[in-house]
Amino acid sequence: MSRSDSIDGEQLSSIRMRSEDIYLFGTPDHPLSKAKKVYPKDLVDQTLLLTETGCGYRKKLDMQLASTNIRPQHITEFSSVEAIKQCVHAGMGFGLLAEIVIASELKKRQFAVLNWNGAKMSIATHIVWHKDKWMSPGMQAFLDVVKAKLQQTSAPTLVQDRAG
Repeated sequence: MSRSDSIDGEQLSSIRMRSEDIYLFGTPDHPLSKAKKVYPKDLVDQTLLLTETGCGYRKKLDMQLASTNIRPQHITEFSSVEAIKQCVHAGMGFGLLAEIVIASELKKRQFAVLNWNGAKMSIATHIVWHKDKWMSPGMQAFLDVVKAKLQQTSAPTLVQDRAG
């Protein structure tokens, strides 16, 4: 788990729900979608359709590109993942989103995942709450159900739980 996937703060409690792969993707007919390997340098002249700076998805790619001194010339930022998907579908460039967001389109072969030669990208999903704030009985019951379910499926996903 990378530092950007952890929840920092002594006043916060959290449960790590799952980890999700993040993919660069485009239309299936684009040459990069068919390439055996796609390197950071291959993105220099491409249009990247990305979430806003500071988004967890975006940070993963930004760190990889920075480590290789690559600066794509064409980046368009969106606050909506649906807008990114629609623009990719229209052939306007390559998107970067979590697998769960594009799973339906991948299954229908509307999108193709690039064979990224950089580090694998993933992001964690957490439930986060202030540890010292009052918690309603409904919220506590919800957390209890989530904890029990996670313990049944895979105990290691319970990363931190300072609230007990």
